[in-house]
Amino acid sequence: MKAISIRQPWAWLIVNGHKDIENRSWRTKYRGQVLVHASQGVKQSDYDAAYALACRLGIKLPHRLEFETGGIV
Repeated sequence: MKAISIRQPWAWLIVNGHKDIENRSWRTKYRGQVLVHASQGVKQSDYDAAYALACRLGIKLPHRLEFETGGIV
């Protein structure tokens, strides 16, 4: 099984079906299921950007300290 590491809160948005695209600088031919690994810690800048997106989409984003980190989510 393949896995991809993504910083929170982006990982939360993906596993909850609110974000369906993840852009990377490298290409892959792999298609199929993947595990989502949430990186350790949550940067304030990432939270602020995700919060702005969530507000536009009408999504209630959990508080910055409530995200699971450092493992498969």
